[in-house]
Amino acid sequence: MTRRSTASRIKRGTVEWINVEHARSVDIRAIAQEFNLSSEHMRLVKTASHRSRLFVAPKYVLMLITHPVYDKAHDDVVIHELDVILTAKKIVTVHHGQTAHVSELFSEVKSKRTHAAMKHPAVVLAHILTALTMDVYNMLETLGRRVDSIEDRVYERNTGLLQEIVSAQTNIIDVQKTLESRASMIERLLSTASTTAKRHLNPAYEQLMHHTAEVHDSLEIEYRTAETLHRAHETYLNARTNRLINMLTAVTIIVMPATLMAGIFGMNTSHPWILGMQYDFAIIISIMALGGLTLWFLIRHLR
Repeated sequence: MTRRSTASRIKRGTVEWINVEHARSVDIRAIAQEFNLSSEHMRLVKTASHRSRLFVAPKYVLMLITHPVYDKAHDDVVIHELDVILTAKKIVTVHHGQTAHVSELFSEVKSKRTHAAMKHPAVVLAHILTALTMDVYNMLETLGRRVDSIEDRVYERNTGLLQEIVSAQTNIIDVQKTLESRASMIERLLSTASTTAKRHLNPAYEQLMHHTAEVHDSLEIEYRTAETLHRAHETYLNARTNRLINMLTAVTIIVMPATLMAGIFGMNTSHPWILGMQYDFAIIISIMALGGLTLWFLIRHLR
C-alpha cells in the first residue's frame, strides 16, 4: 500500500504554500514530480546540507537554508535545514529538523482567510526568513547572557570556565556561519525576480536585510567579547601558574643548601670535620640557614 504524503497546503488566491514537516521519501518524490525537479536537486532536497545554497532553474528556484537552533539541555547550537522551492505561484518548504518558527507562521497563515504573506510566493519567503531572523535574535539574547555570566566569573579559580568560554565562542561561530550566505542569497534571488515580483519583494527584503545586518553586527560584538574573555582568563591562569612555579622554585633553591649539608654530614665517614666539636649541631644548622638566606637575597636582587 502506498504511503500518503503528509504535506499540508494553503491556497489564498493564486498563491499556494506547501509545507512538509518530517519529510519522507514519498513526500520528496511527490514534490519532485509536481515541480519537475532535476535528479540532482531532488537528491539535495532529500539530504541535509551543511551550508546555505541557492540554485536557479528555468521553472523554479531552490534554496537550501541552514538555520541555528539552540539546544538548552546541552548548551550547544545545532544546525537544521529548511529547503525552499519557489515558483511564480507556489512555494514549498521542506523541513530537515526543528524549524518551529516556520511551522508557527504556516499555522498562522492557515488560520486566517487573508494574510499579508500570501501576496506572492517570494513574499512568503520573506516572512519565513524574517521569522528565522527573529529566532536568531532570541538566540542572541541567550548567548549574550551566557557571555555576561562568563565575564562576571573570568577571574575565578574555576578550571571549567575555560571550557565554557570555548563553548560560547563555538556557538557564536556556528550562528555566524548560517547567516553569512543569506545576504548574498537574497541578492541573487532579487536579481532573478521579474519586474512585477520586485515591486512586492523590495520593501519586504529591504527590512529583512536590515535585520540580518543587525544580527551579524551583534554576533560579531559578542564573539569579540568572548575572545577577549578567553585571552583574559588564559592570562589570569598563566599568571597564577607562574606565581606557583616561582614560589616552588624559590623554596627548592632555599632548601637546597640544607639538603646538600644534610647529605654531606650524613656520609658514612669516620671523622666528619665538624662532628664532635662543641655546638656542632648549631654550627651545621647555622651553615644551612646562612646558605638559604644567601640564595634568597640573591634571588630578590636578581628580580
